[in-house]
Parts: sequence; structure tokens; C-alpha cells
Amino acid sequence: MLVGLSANPEITYNFGKIMAKEARIESVFRYRNLYPRAISAIAEGLVNVDGVVTHEFAFEDIQKAFEAAIHDKENVVKAVIKM
Repeated sequence: MLVGLSANPEITYNFGKIMAKEARIESVFRYRNLYPRAISAIAEGLVNVDGVVTHEFAFEDIQKAFEAAIHDKENVVKAVIKM
């Protein structure tokens, strides 16, 4: 599951893996209705985000989170703000 945009508009992938897992590729404009499904899949442990989430911030540090995401693009893959 990929929710968001890639820095590179072209993504190469081994379609044999998709077919072997009987997976599917689905695209939507502006992520319509995908966030609840993505959050649910992560909460249920169906999607491992350990390699994607590089930073976590407390809600009180929301300004730091946005500054890191904007100014440290080489190191911040996905920043999570804990609610």
C-alpha cells in the first residue's frame, strides 16, 4: 500500500511478485477514501511501516515535525505526529 506521492513519477516494480501474491494495483485521485483503509491496515498489523516511518513527534511538537519534513527531505521519509 502506498498512500502519497513518490518523488519520482516513474516507479519500476517486478510484476511477477504482484501476480504471485495475487495483489492488485489501484490508483485514485487525491487519495479519496484511502486514509481510513490505510490506517486500519497499519493498526491491524497488515502493513509494516517500520522502514517507512523515520520520525515520530508528540502533538506538542507539531511545529518541529513540519520543519523537519520541509527542511530535512533527505532524512525524513515519513513523519508521524502522535495524537
